[in-house]
Amino acid sequence: MSEHDDATTPHTPEQPPTAPRRAFERTHHGQTTSDPYAWMRDREDPELIAYLEAENSYADARTAHLEPLREKLFQEIKSRVQETDLSVPIGDGPWWYYGRTIEGQQYAVHARCPRPGPSAPRPALEPGEIPDGEQVLLDGNAAAAGHEFFSLGVLSVSPDHARLAAGIDLEGDERFDITITDIATGEILDQAITGAGYGGEFDNSGRYFFYVVVDDAWRPYQVWRHEVGTPREQDVKVYQEDDERFWLGLGGSRDDSHLVIDLATKTTTESWILPADQPLGDWRLVRERVDGVEYGIEIAGETILIVHNIRNREGDLAWTDLADPGEWLP
Repeated sequence: MSEHDDATTPHTPEQPPTAPRRAFERTHHGQTTSDPYAWMRDREDPELIAYLEAENSYADARTAHLEPLREKLFQEIKSRVQETDLSVPIGDGPWWYYGRTIEGQQYAVHARCPRPGPSAPRPALEPGEIPDGEQVLLDGNAAAAGHEFFSLGVLSVSPDHARLAAGIDLEGDERFDITITDIATGEILDQAITGAGYGGEFDNSGRYFFYVVVDDAWRPYQVWRHEVGTPREQDVKVYQEDDERFWLGLGGSRDDSHLVIDLATKTTTESWILPADQPLGDWRLVRERVDGVEYGIEIAGETILIVHNIRNREGDLAWTDLADPGEWLP
């Protein structure tokens, strides 16, 4: 045993904390099982919080001798990272959108700069250089100031480039409070949506915002429609996935013509679409789920392009009519 494995090292607890056991039984399909740790499902239980804090203290004490090595590794990795950097600008309408990082700061700055036209060459920007006409959409460092935790789970610009929806988690529970602002003035237009999941999309007008809700197990399973500036009580649920095997994702097509709900297990997928200019319309199923069949879609004009694994697990390309996606060709 090395000196670092010696449980009697000064300032190191000899034994790890032991989780309390509480009698609990559950019965499913005629079979009864015992789960003495079921009480840990209550994340607000003071005894659970105390136990987790004791576990953390024990782990900190047992690994204290590794702190110099941790710091050495951190500095070595950091020395190989270009901290002041810029993502590749993405052209969208009259703007180039990008993110940039600044040495010594922890979070990205999300911004945009003018794009003269659709054929304009991508700007050649150097790290640390601020583009002419830059508009900062969200400075993660400013948003995180004064908080112990910060995570960005939603960042969406309306198709008319006038509104920004930003979903921020300051607690670490992966539930995001969404603020919708007027980009030109900075005016806060809406803060009604709280506790949302990852992802969110505006309709074409920017009047409506679609967002994701998670269940108690943090499974994304619902999509809701919110009219900007109205109480959340007036929001409308547009989709709910009741099969617990499926997780839900919300996004948009590359041409911004449709909103897309993607549902997936490890082996099966299903997609629903809604024209972005018809926010009050009905979502349309592309193809009903079949166990073992995975497909992904992209919209091109009046055609839906589909990559699927029905005959080839490596994927085949098919297409179908956007108005009636029932038959896939070839």
